[in-house]
Amino acid sequence: MRLPRLRERRAGRALALPALLVACAALPDHARPRAELMDPAAYRPGDAIRYRALTRADFLADEPPQQVAAHAAFFGAFTCASIVPEGMASARFEPTREAGVHIARFEGVGFHAEMDRECSWWNPTGKAPSAYVLEHEQIHFALTEIQARRLEAAMREFRLRTDDPQAAGDELGRHYNALLESARDELLRAATRFDEETSGSYEPERQARWRARVEAELAVNGSPAPGDRR
Repeated sequence: MRLPRLRERRAGRALALPALLVACAALPDHARPRAELMDPAAYRPGDAIRYRALTRADFLADEPPQQVAAHAAFFGAFTCASIVPEGMASARFEPTREAGVHIARFEGVGFHAEMDRECSWWNPTGKAPSAYVLEHEQIHFALTEIQARRLEAAMREFRLRTDDPQAAGDELGRHYNALLESARDELLRAATRFDEETSGSYEPERQARWRARVEAELAVNGSPAPGDRR
């Protein structure tokens, strides 16, 4: 049974989560990480790559994205990263030993992080060392991939006990939306904490601790550290 109205609602919605490197430790409003929920029909990456080690050559945009152009001097780089759904989510209903009662859950849910290289920009006049900037953007990309995996796990683990499949479909749709919004908020919190600790000043030791942290979490989920990819 297909999940009622999930297709029209957000079954295919992407989480567009730009990851920013800024040049102000206090993070003024224009420099804070931003996120929005968007319809996949509006998501048209020019040159998308899935999570891997980044190089300077991955930043292909000649100019910064329009939303930060007025403050481009404050950025060392701008990474356009998104959490992208894989396929179409549906609902699965499994009977219980209790007559008429089923357990409803999501089926076919999957998410991964992508970087749009044609949208991502490198500031050629930035003051921070290039290696530091690149590591910073790698960590933002990693935070996005981590949240994609957490979102997928939350979707797969969700269960709903019901005696009304139609009502359960509506309820699953609401939980799908809520989990997307929670993922957006959690990623924003992590990205903001990271920028507050490492942007606007040269903090290689703090940034190295963040990199170790994200690589450890990715490794637990079966992904090698970016530098180990072939």
